[in-house]
Amino acid sequence: AHSLKPHQHYPPVVPQEIMVKDPVCGMMVYESTAIPAKKENQTYYFCSTSCRDEYISPDHELKMIQQKTILSFGFGIPLALISMTEGLGWIQLILATPIMWAGRQFFSSGLISLVKHRTANMDTLVAIGTGTAYAYSVIMLIAGGHHFYFEIAGLLIAFILLGKYLDFQTKHPPQQR
Repeated sequence: AHSLKPHQHYPPVVPQEIMVKDPVCGMMVYESTAIPAKKENQTYYFCSTSCRDEYISPDHELKMIQQKTILSFGFGIPLALISMTEGLGWIQLILATPIMWAGRQFFSSGLISLVKHRTANMDTLVAIGTGTAYAYSVIMLIAGGHHFYFEIAGLLIAFILLGKYLDFQTKHPPQQR
C-alpha cells in the first residue's frame, strides 16, 4: 500500500527547462538564456546577437559580413604569400591580427555557447582552432621561433566568413530583404 506521508522521489524531480529553436541557425537553446527579440508582435529566441541581428535587419547584417569577408581576404592573400617565405613573422602578425578581429564574433559566440548553454557549436570549434593557431604563433614569434600558423588562422576565418556570406545570400534572397 502507498503511504500518504510526505516522501521524496529519487532522483528528485527537477522541472525541465524549455528549449527553443533559433530561427536563423536552428540551434536549440534554453529559453531562459536565449536572446529574445520581437518582430511583428511575435517573440523569437536566438543563440547569439549575430543571429538576432541577421533576423531583425538582414540588409545590415549582409553588409557587415561582406565587409568582414573582403577585409579578411584582403589581408589573408598577402599573408598566405608571405608565409611561404622564411621569417617575416612580425609582418605575418600584422596581417593576421585584423583578420582575427574581423572574426571576433566566433570567439564571443563560441564562449557564450559554452558558458550559457553548456554546449559547443561551430563557432566554438572555429574559435578553438584559430585561437590556438594564432596564440601559438605569437608565442613562437616572441620566443624567436621561425615556424608560424598565422596564415592558417587567418585563412580559416576568411573562408568561414565567405561561407557565411554565401549562406546568408541563399537564405535571404534580395526579394525577401
